[in-house]
Amino acid sequence: MIIKEQKFNVEVAQDLTKEWYGQNWPVVYILNDRKEAYIGETTSITTRMRQHLKSEDKNKLTTINIISHDE
Repeated sequence: MIIKEQKFNVEVAQDLTKEWYGQNWPVVYILNDRKEAYIGETTSITTRMRQHLKSEDKNKLTTINIISHDE
């Protein structure tokens, strides 16, 4: 199992395409800042992060924690 914490920004969304869990793989993720958190799940973290970055509610969040497993 991996738990990876990163800043939530456009660069991270691009970098996720290079990871084994970046596309067609189930992940749970937490977007947060000091006051708010959003928990989600997806099989395409790259696409979902791009969608969240376009959202006024989500793009203000600063950190992403990605939880996945290679099996």
